[in-house]
Amino acid sequence: MTPELHIFKHRDDVGPGWLLDVLRDGPDPFRLCTVRSPDDFPIALACSGVVIVGRSLADMDPADRSPLLRAELAFVRTAVGLGIPYLGLGDGALLLARAMLGRVAAACTTAIGFREAPLTAAGRDDPLLGGRESLPAADWPCRKVALPPRAVLLAGAPEEPAAFRLVDAAWGVVPHPEVTPAAFGDWLAEPGALGDAVTAHIDRPALVAELEARAAVQREAAYTMARRFLARTRRFCHVVPPSIDESPHR
Repeated sequence: MTPELHIFKHRDDVGPGWLLDVLRDGPDPFRLCTVRSPDDFPIALACSGVVIVGRSLADMDPADRSPLLRAELAFVRTAVGLGIPYLGLGDGALLLARAMLGRVAAACTTAIGFREAPLTAAGRDDPLLGGRESLPAADWPCRKVALPPRAVLLAGAPEEPAAFRLVDAAWGVVPHPEVTPAAFGDWLAEPGALGDAVTAHIDRPALVAELEARAAVQREAAYTMARRFLARTRRFCHVVPPSIDESPHR
């Protein structure tokens, strides 16, 4: 079994956006998986890297104990524990925080549209996001995240983190650097995608136009992040235990 990069999403119509450009142009094998049941997750050792993408789960119930969510949290926790490179975007960041004992609050953010989240000093030196002053991305309403223990804040503020890192190979990015203006427009057009409080105060054409105007900046940041993450997966090697015949303890 040769480990492959696995990209998980929860809906067919919400994909990895600009990350897919980098993957399709490169030699790295990858699988794009839509998760619908606990059985859709492979064993962690089948993964050279894990990416979870998707529109942030504004309706994620912090008390949810569904079989699918329990399986997903266990899978994320196992991948991080094994040191498998992990990148969570949007709901993938919320899942990382929750899996690693952070908190996903009942309160929901209402920010929406393009923004550049300022990087912290650690973020500017981060191997995935570093080399710039801010993270250009599209905001989408989501549950507020409290950082897990020992997490490093990379962007935003401690009370409302935009990006964080755990150990040296797990990243959570709450906004969406990967989403294209066209996909963002589709999100906005979906009936019921936003709560009434948000819907009443948005100008959909203006939001899409703003993303289109900053598309080059956001795309370059997404491409850089994807290339660096792929480089990290190439350096990762699963530690395979010796066979019984090779073990010095037999």
